[in-house]
This record gives sequence, C-alpha cells and structure tokens, in this order.
Amino acid sequence: MAYATVTVLVDNTVCRQGLAPEFGLAFWIETGGQYFLFDTGQGPALVGNAHALGIDLAAANAVILSHGHYDHAGGLPQFLECASGPDIYLHPNATISRVSRQSAPPHRPIGMPSGACAALASKRDQVVWVTAPRSVGERLWITGPIPRRQRAESDSHRFYEDEACTTPDEIPDDQALWMETEKGIVVLLGCAHAGVLNTLEHISACTGQTKFHALLGGMHLMNATPEYLQETCCALERFGLDLLAPCHCTGDAASTALKERFPRAWRPCGAGSHFSFQ
Repeated sequence: MAYATVTVLVDNTVCRQGLAPEFGLAFWIETGGQYFLFDTGQGPALVGNAHALGIDLAAANAVILSHGHYDHAGGLPQFLECASGPDIYLHPNATISRVSRQSAPPHRPIGMPSGACAALASKRDQVVWVTAPRSVGERLWITGPIPRRQRAESDSHRFYEDEACTTPDEIPDDQALWMETEKGIVVLLGCAHAGVLNTLEHISACTGQTKFHALLGGMHLMNATPEYLQETCCALERFGLDLLAPCHCTGDAASTALKERFPRAWRPCGAGSHFSFQ
C-alpha cells in the first residue's frame, strides 16, 4: 500500500482529458490517513478538476499556501466553500499588496485576491501563521521562510509591494513542503521564489538528509539565463533525485533542460498527474 500520494489538481497543463488547464498550481496530498491541499490555483479550475479526479475537497484536514500570489491563493474561497473546517497554514506576509511592474502604468496586481483575503478573514480561528519549520501531519512538514544563502533567480526588478513600484517584493513568505516516506524525502514546491537550491538546502538542514527521493512542483526557472540554468542543473545532481517532476513556473526551456540532464528521474507533471510513494 502506498504510504503517501500526491495528485496535481491544478497546473498550466493537463495530463488527462476532462481537466481544465489554468496558470496556477494545486497539489492534493494523502499521507497517514489525512488529506492536505497545497496551494489552490487561481480558483476556476480547482473544484471541477477535483470532481473529475474523484477527490473530495471536503475531506481536507488542512490547506497550506506556498505564498500569497493570485495563482496559488486565488482558489481559497472555492476551496473553503467545499471544506469549511480545515486549518489554513500560511506566512503572515502572504496577504500583503503585490504588483508586477509593467513597461508602463498601470502595473498588474498579482497578490492574494480580495475574495481570498475575505475568505481568510472569515476563518481567522482556523488560520495558523507559519514563521518557522513545523509539522502539519504525519511526516509532513512546512519549511517556513527559506534562508537565501545562494543566488536565486531574481524577480526583484519586477515584483513590488506598492502600486508605484518603489518597494521591491522579495517574497519572504515563500515556503515549501516535505514528506518523509519510506523511499526518502519528497519535496513539493509552490514557485520556489526563494530558489530551488536554497529550498533544498534548507530542508537538508532541517532533516539532516543530503539525498532526496523526489522533487515536484514549480521551480521558477522560466526566465532563467542559460548560465543560471546550467548552474542549477549541476547543483541538483548532488541531491541524488530518483524522481523530478517540474511544472507551473519552471518554464518549457528549463523543463527540457532538466529532462536532458536527468532523463531517468524526469517525469511529466500537469493536472491529473499522480505520484505514489511506498
């Protein structure tokens, strides 16, 4: 019997018919007899995709938000209409105002939508603010804020906290998940704004493990230079990954480069993808 399973509910792409693609990400996790939603996508695709995949969102014990961007937190109202009682884990900065700088004003809002903020406020007794690594279930952990010891692909030139674009947004709320399985550590990324290598090194420091079994999710490499992408591929080799499933904000060029570098570990990952860990 599988110890843990991960199903992709929302992604930019789909891996089976009858599902809706959406620029966003949501994972459904089953481990230790409990259910968790990691991110919610933008909202429109979440409930329909869950229904098509036979997943009951009302069974969720908790929802964890990787950070406060619309494509990860926008589906919170739809989720909470289905599941009224789960704990809601997120960093305090996840609700701040955020914009993406455009070539000319008006700049584009990309923070948690007002509907999601209102849904969060209505469930304040269920909110758990995450500011450090913590367990959320049997062998399931949230990283909390991730130290930025190595250079990460930076969007500070276009992400800001204010409409005038005067205060850069370093996205300090970015966090990831890890699971302890019989095959080893499984890491789930939302967008890895802190940097995928910084994230893995943080989890390594938390667990004492230097090798990981699997890495799934958004790796935020869509705008990576060839040099940075090469550095990332080289650095990933030392983690000994058996399974590598990039999606969402990884980008096509980076995903192709990762597939070429890790042909035995690489797996397609889109809405409908399902992974089991014994």
